[in-house]
Amino acid sequence: MPTVYAVRGVAWEAIVIDDGAGEGLTVARSFGDRRIRADRNPSHGLTAARNAGLEVARGAVIAWLSDTDSWTDADSLSRVCQALKLGEVLTYSAGWLRRVEHDLEPDTDSG
Repeated sequence: MPTVYAVRGVAWEAIVIDDGAGEGLTVARSFGDRRIRADRNPSHGLTAARNAGLEVARGAVIAWLSDTDSWTDADSLSRVCQALKLGEVLTYSAGWLRRVEHDLEPDTDSG
């Protein structure tokens, strides 16, 4: 969560979906911050947890951050939001942002 608090330039909400024993709920609620919401989805796995988060998300842009991940650039979400306002499409894959032109065929390169 410290890297979420460091995010600059955008309003954010953090949705913690705990699919385990409930430790995530305890940690999320310990912050006492209304921007951080927590819910349980026990033993259904990562995909179900992300879908549960999507159901309650209020933002127009979704950025995944698993409990073992962190953001190293406090301005990255701000830059992504600015680019989206310009109509660019961005994809995220293995740590890289890539611009995809609207009129091009999908990239079939597997590397």
